[in-house]
Amino acid sequence: MTPTRYAPEMATRQQRDDDIAIRSLTERYTDAVNQRDWPTWRECWTADATWELGAPVNLTTVGIDAILIEAQRAVEAMSLFVQMTHAGVILHITDDTAQARWTLNEIGHIKPDQRALLGGADGMNILATYTDDLVRGADRRWRFSRRSYRVKLFDGNAPAGEVVAAAHG
Repeated sequence: MTPTRYAPEMATRQQRDDDIAIRSLTERYTDAVNQRDWPTWRECWTADATWELGAPVNLTTVGIDAILIEAQRAVEAMSLFVQMTHAGVILHITDDTAQARWTLNEIGHIKPDQRALLGGADGMNILATYTDDLVRGADRRWRFSRRSYRVKLFDGNAPAGEVVAAAHG
């Protein structure tokens, strides 16, 4: 049975509070990856989470320890990495589960010795979506149990310009 689609105008107070908490989680995730704040980023996931990355990466990783290793490998291969999460919609909310979808843009400059990461590309400009399954933990905090990343547009060229800021901070 498909859950009823979440409609903010028909939501209970708890569902509106959950909407805010889920949006806050997504913002925290984006800021943490941009700042390379791996302890905060890790806290956004359940221990048994699944991270699905579609083409051009084509990788499914299960478990927070393995997910963290993959994320660090990818992001640390770049002298510049910026994720910008734009529009988002909460699709469904129940007492302890939710589904959401986000549109995002990622740009990066890949270090010369790491260009095999994306088939020899020197950078990236990606438009993509994340479709998420979320669960509320015993501590009442929302976390990602599954994130499915699907690229809509991939450009393997580094964005024009000189990297002038540190990788994080």
